[in-house]
Amino acid sequence: MRNDHAPAAPESRIAIVIVNYKGTTDTIECLESLLKLEKLRGPAEVHIFVVENASPDDSYDRLREWFLSANALNQNANGELVARFDHAAPFVQVTLLRASENRGFAAGCNIGLRCAYRDPSITHFWLLNNDTIADRKAAAELLACSESSGDQCICGSTLLYFHDQDLVQAAAGARYIPLIGRSTHIFKRRRLSEIQNLTPPKFDYIVGASMLFSRNVLRIVGPLPERYFLYVEENDWCTRARSLGVSLQWSRKSYIYHKEGRSTGTEAGFQKLSNDTFYFVARNNLLYVWKYFRRYTPSTLLYTLVEALLLSLRGDGAKMKTALRAITDFWSERKYQEKPRAEFADSMVVKTPNQ
Repeated sequence: MRNDHAPAAPESRIAIVIVNYKGTTDTIECLESLLKLEKLRGPAEVHIFVVENASPDDSYDRLREWFLSANALNQNANGELVARFDHAAPFVQVTLLRASENRGFAAGCNIGLRCAYRDPSITHFWLLNNDTIADRKAAAELLACSESSGDQCICGSTLLYFHDQDLVQAAAGARYIPLIGRSTHIFKRRRLSEIQNLTPPKFDYIVGASMLFSRNVLRIVGPLPERYFLYVEENDWCTRARSLGVSLQWSRKSYIYHKEGRSTGTEAGFQKLSNDTFYFVARNNLLYVWKYFRRYTPSTLLYTLVEALLLSLRGDGAKMKTALRAITDFWSERKYQEKPRAEFADSMVVKTPNQ
């Protein structure tokens, strides 16, 4: 198979960060797909960080049991569980971290990024949803895409629906429509064969289910914004990155199969939104529009109310109450001032997770 990118540099090493919240079965399936990744370069290319995000069930214990299947299991100097899977195609090391509380998806990602960043041998970081299955070539293709762009980019995968693996969820990224405060994924619901030779339009952000970036990008852009708790954090982070000269790229042959909505109680394809999902989508898009596209705040407010009304007319009466709560919370939180951004190494204090 022809590779459109230059081969990966021998010194490249990827840290993969996965956040688990009440999704242990999906997380383990994701991990097992990562153990089958195609070999990259060097003796120790992949280090996976699994962040158990304070699930109110037996998730941590179940993940620990899976770790016991490794040839070697121990605790490092920071008290974190580390497993080594020597039989994997690339040598794979997996570290299990435990958050003391659930402060949202971005906060969970930042725990993993913080721990990975302290290892100076790690050159690239891959944020991957726990409800995904990775193709064997997914990591190699992402890495090659990043390096062919001078490592000054954020690379996204071709996301395909897990239950219809020729159907596209997103070709790496999305466009944002500030008038209504919503996104549209690039080539969504097109067949994979239809997009092979298409040039994607400009991305506004990379879909957070799978995005890889270099150490330098992480250093200059900083941690993911934690104010959103769930949804829209990748929009904000990529907007910040673009303002700093970081480009957004599509790794066409990095295929990720996504069980969309599994981790948030949302039916496939977002055809039916849970109340929590609707709340965070509505509130967070209002916060994002207020921050970057303030003049579109009234139209986004109107769209949120109309969307809730239509859902109510279809029998989902709770959505109007949820929309009003989202708008109220947005209004009280809209003047939130983020702390001045420091470089990643200075902005994140490494703490030992509670075991």
